[in-house]
Amino acid sequence: MTFTRGFSFAIALLILTAAAVPAAAETIAYWRFDNDGASAGATLTDPTKALDETANDNDGTGVDGPTYSSNVFGATIPTTGAPNALSLDFERDNKQYVEVAHDASLSFGNSSFTIEAWVKKETVGARDYAGRNFVVMKKNPAADTQMEYSLVAGIGDYAADFGKTTDLSGHEIGLMLGKGTGFAVIASNLQISDNDWHFLSAAFDADTNSVRFTLDSQLETISDMTFEPAANSQRLVIGAHQTAVGAIEGFDGQIDELRISSGVVATDDLLNPVPEPGAVALLLAAIPCGIIAYWRRRR
Repeated sequence: MTFTRGFSFAIALLILTAAAVPAAAETIAYWRFDNDGASAGATLTDPTKALDETANDNDGTGVDGPTYSSNVFGATIPTTGAPNALSLDFERDNKQYVEVAHDASLSFGNSSFTIEAWVKKETVGARDYAGRNFVVMKKNPAADTQMEYSLVAGIGDYAADFGKTTDLSGHEIGLMLGKGTGFAVIASNLQISDNDWHFLSAAFDADTNSVRFTLDSQLETISDMTFEPAANSQRLVIGAHQTAVGAIEGFDGQIDELRISSGVVATDDLLNPVPEPGAVALLLAAIPCGIIAYWRRRR
């Protein structure tokens, strides 16, 4: 009986801890740019495709010649250990991007999802037009009101739209979410203000109406959002935003290992893991408690 009480206490704590962990996310699309059959300096044009590593086959077509580059953040992916040799280089002045046809797997509406990538900006910009750095966007190219989501490596002059004109520099990473009749800019306080490689991610949690951002080893959560994102059936674009008047606002630099997942990817499952404050401590605390209780009762 002594053993049973101590053991049950430990198991109960573990169950409570596990219950706080969200369900595992599923990778929906993953563009590595390493397995496309190309080499550094090659141009991404038809019939070559930016291959999606998942069974959803969300392959992308290059527009106006983005090129493969050997400039990468590292030789391996931290989480998976997979070799990494190539990134995709976008020149803003040449209006280069990758277009992915609409697929239901890429549309989330008001469901949870996560976007992550490594980026290296050649143009940093500030709180201005040049500061807009679109990593990936899903919207109707003819209507800004029909946006579903966009991850940006710099919000640029959207800082004014966010309503913090004196607080934001324009270097902040952010997530743009459609509202059916427009879009909202959720800006973090995490900034990319240099020309180095950085890992960034944004996870929208529909259960808590919050967005969790990571930048390298930093983590921030924006809560208390008061709208529901709207789904659409529009194409997805990597490395650019096409405005309602047809202008191309391109990313200027390299993008690598772009992954989109349904659900909120746990921080230690991101391609570049980020420790979640308190989560590890909670799990570790649960096990010794039960063990100590058991041994004390045993005596």
